[in-house]
Order: sequence, then C-alpha cells, then structure tokens
Amino acid sequence: MIQTPDTNPLPEPDVRSEAHRLVQQLEQIQGKKALVLVVNSDSRQRDYLSNLFRDKGQEKGLGLVVSAKENPHDVINLYKAFREVDSLGNPNNIVLVVNRVLTPTPGVSVNIAQEIDTISKGQGWDMPLIVSSSTQDMWNMQMQKQFPNRFVGVYRNDSGPVLDALQTRL
Repeated sequence: MIQTPDTNPLPEPDVRSEAHRLVQQLEQIQGKKALVLVVNSDSRQRDYLSNLFRDKGQEKGLGLVVSAKENPHDVINLYKAFREVDSLGNPNNIVLVVNRVLTPTPGVSVNIAQEIDTISKGQGWDMPLIVSSSTQDMWNMQMQKQFPNRFVGVYRNDSGPVLDALQTRL
C-alpha cells in the first residue's frame, strides 16, 4: 500500500464525476487517443507534464486528455472510477505518467504502478501504458523490468521519443 504524508484522497462523488467528464472528453476525439494520468508531487512539474502531453501530443496527432494529481491515492481512485464508467466493449487507452513522488519511501512510482497492476488484473482490465518522468535511472530500470510490455519510456527533456513511442502503441 502506498504511504504518503498528509494527503487525503478525493471524495468518491468527485472522482466519479471527473471520470464521467474524462470519458465524455475522449468520446469527442477521433483517431488515436488516451487518458493520461499524471502523478507528481511537484505542482510545477505536474502542470508542465500536463501541458506537454496535451499540447505536444496534439502536434503529433494524438488526442490526449490529461488529469494530473499530487496524491497517488487520487490517481488510483480515478483510475478505478474511470475504468468502471468506461466502455466495456471498447475501453479507452490509459497512460500513467509517474515520478518518484516526494515521500519518505523511495520508489513510490513503482509502487503506484504495482498497485494499479494488481487492480487491473483483479478486474480483468488492461494495465495502462507507463511513462516515467523520474531522473533516477534505478527507478526507471526497475519500472521497465517489472512492466516490460507496458513501459513506453522515460520523459526527461525531450518529449519526442516518448510521444513517438506512444503513437505506435495507441
């Protein structure tokens, strides 16, 4: 279980409402599209990554709807709510963008992915694609090793390679 200091998950009605809104936004997009869930404890990084995926993705012909959260629990709860309201016959793609969230426990990004993987397997859902935004090669390698079929790449300063890889995977 992920431990984060002084954080409270979003209330359930708010999560369900956001999940419905995100599904509706994705329904309006033609072509390659995905929900991008960004989890990062740094608000500037969160905003930067959100804008980057939305804007640069659009330049590459990808319809990326972004939801960014500080709290890993909020991302996990939103993931579950989104999957529950998403189309069963034709579910939307999801991309999880994780960083080593600033907590006393190192490697939290790997823990987030593990928890989402456990939930996905338990519900029969596809695991999201994973992009790491960590500067720590050790965590990136661990993520790639643990999720070789879902790991898209590492975003550092150039979004091109990650978005190109996403374009081929969506």
